[in-house]
Amino acid sequence: MFFFLSTFMLIQVMAVQEWKAEPFVFGLLEACIPLGYVIGSLLIMRLDQRLKNRGKWIIGSMILMGPLFIVIAQMATAAIALPLILPVGFLFSFSTTIIFIVLRVIIEPALQGRVFGLLGALTSASPPIGLTVFSTLSDINGPAIIITISGTTMLLIGSIAYSRMKPIRNVN
Repeated sequence: MFFFLSTFMLIQVMAVQEWKAEPFVFGLLEACIPLGYVIGSLLIMRLDQRLKNRGKWIIGSMILMGPLFIVIAQMATAAIALPLILPVGFLFSFSTTIIFIVLRVIIEPALQGRVFGLLGALTSASPPIGLTVFSTLSDINGPAIIITISGTTMLLIGSIAYSRMKPIRNVN
């Protein structure tokens, strides 16, 4: 949440400040993430029990979002970035929706209230903190470099999680 939402907000800033996106293209940009998320969520629901290696899907989607953000930051216009933004929303659904499904299955019902309460608090606090940090850095360095750094960090954290967090990677 910290990286994803903050980075997406910077893409909106980039669309206005750097790409000078027309209102129609900006509207398409705004629609791409939710549309990708809905498509991904529908696919997850459709696959249901056939979706195997859920841990790899969770971590893999985070790993793949990093390079997409890096490439988006290098685009010259919003119009050519659009086809890359839809897959980001799609991948985000895999990293968030599957996590909640897995947590509902593996956490004892007596503990779910505490776990989901804590998770809710963290996911509510992360975006404003991330936006504060990212927007401040963006004002100093420009949105493209901060999006690139964020994408690189997502790639790095995802890679470390994949290589070192075997229990999560092996969740089925």
